[in-house]
Amino acid sequence: MPAGLPTPGTAFPDAAKFFSGDSAALHIASALGPLSWVLATIFGVGAVALWSAEPGWALVGLSMGGLWSGLIRRWRAVLGFSSAVLLFGSATLSVGLIGLFGWLLWVVWIGTYGVTLIRLRS
Repeated sequence: MPAGLPTPGTAFPDAAKFFSGDSAALHIASALGPLSWVLATIFGVGAVALWSAEPGWALVGLSMGGLWSGLIRRWRAVLGFSSAVLLFGSATLSVGLIGLFGWLLWVVWIGTYGVTLIRLRS
C-alpha cells in the first residue's frame, strides 16, 4: 500500500489494518474531511442567497448611479434602496411576503426609471 490513505480497490484486510493503526494521515483526513464539508455547505448557502438576491444588487447600483449623476430624483433612489433591502431580506430570511413587497417596489422602480430613460432620449 502506498503512503497516505488506501486507494480504491485496496483489499479489505489491508484497509482495515490501515484504519485500525495510529497513522498521521488518518488523523489529518479525519479532521479535514468534516471541516471541508461544513465549509462547502456554508459556501453553497451563501452562493444561493447571493444568486437569489441578484436583482437587489442591480437596484443598488443603478439607484446610486442615477442619483449621483442627477438622472433620478431622491425618492426614486430611496424606492430602489428600499426594494433592494426587501429583496435581500427575502433571500436571507426566506419570507415570501417580504419578497413580494420588494418585487412590487421593484416593478414601480423599473417602470419609473424606464420612463426617465425614454424621456432623456427625446
